[in-house]
Amino acid sequence: MIDGLMGVKNQKGTVVFVCGKCRTPPEQAYGAQNKDQLAYVLMCFRCGQVFGEWTTTEARDNELREFAKKVELLGA
Repeated sequence: MIDGLMGVKNQKGTVVFVCGKCRTPPEQAYGAQNKDQLAYVLMCFRCGQVFGEWTTTEARDNELREFAKKVELLGA
């Protein structure tokens, strides 16, 4: 799930993620889904939009990497 997340290219041509609502770069955080499971979250701390929640950093990084590839293909 990466609802509300946008990818734009900066001046160097690198894909940068920003919030689609307020254009703020997202922050990585973590918290407990329940008392036994930690969740890794990507969210906008300015407006509170949650872009995704993953059980491992590897899963998060893989999904963000695939999203960045799609952004590059679309010519953002």
